[in-house]
Amino acid sequence: ESLAKQSPRSKQFDFDPERIFGKFVLFVKRCTKLIDMFSTLLQFETLAKHTHIDGMGELIANFFSIIDPFKRKSYDLLDFRNNQYDRDLLGFNTHIHDLDIALQGFISNSFETISNTD
Repeated sequence: ESLAKQSPRSKQFDFDPERIFGKFVLFVKRCTKLIDMFSTLLQFETLAKHTHIDGMGELIANFFSIIDPFKRKSYDLLDFRNNQYDRDLLGFNTHIHDLDIALQGFISNSFETISNTD
């Protein structure tokens, strides 16, 4: 109260918002990346449950070969200072993109070779 009376026009606190909120922003970005990655995993794991579809076995095996190394990582995924996750995520996304293209090809080929709808 006495500080406010001495200089009513000056700021009571002078701080750098980047210094205070910068780490929070990085943490939120990491969380967003994790949400995207786990959303992708859930989509493909749901697809992997359909082993009864002829020809899906190879795609499902490819999916598990992509995620198994990720499961063995020993670092903390929430540690935004560890950029090894970012490098691993880049590789993961590249492999998932390739798998997605293979899946699209599988679906297209499956529709082209349908002989009847019964």
